[in-house]
This record gives sequence, structure tokens and C-alpha cells, in this order.
Amino acid sequence: MRMTARNRLHSLLDEGSLVELGSELEPKDVLKFRDSKKYKDRLASAQKETGEKDALVVMKGTLYGMPVVAAAFEFAFMGGSMGSVVGARFVRAVEAGAGR
Repeated sequence: MRMTARNRLHSLLDEGSLVELGSELEPKDVLKFRDSKKYKDRLASAQKETGEKDALVVMKGTLYGMPVVAAAFEFAFMGGSMGSVVGARFVRAVEAGAGR
């Protein structure tokens, strides 16, 4: 059964305990990258298709009452490719898990 990253985290963590980390971060095309399509066009298409700003969704919450931080890749967002936002969200997840 296919499930989005967001739905997977919502089904994993205790209801009412979820707080998303890094949701304010948005990708930027600082390199002006282009292959067969412009990167900014790929981003816009992936955002429209998935409803996500980037490929990694990070949430803190509880699992059976225990505090946890969980992250899930949204493969439908450009194959889960890693850009600066994915890296920044991953760092936030690690810092939150370490209690920083």
C-alpha cells in the first residue's frame, strides 16, 4: 500500500502530538541548475504534484507516549532527491532528537 510521507508520520505518531520541524524552509535554485528542464520548474511541478515544499517531512511527537523525532522521504517529490532543504530539515531532526 502506497502512503505519502506525511500520512506515514501521521499514522505512526500519537494523534495530537505532532509538531512539524522545518516547514518554513523553502528550496531555492541558487545554482540556476538546468538539464532537460530548469530546476525551478521541476520544483514547482513537484510541489504542485505532492503538496510538499520539499522531499523530506520531519515531525516530533510521541509514539506510545514516548517522545520521538521521525523523518520520512516523499519519493513522489523528485524521487526523494536531496537539496539544501532536505539537509537542513535532517539537521533539525537530529538536533531535536539530541535535545538541542
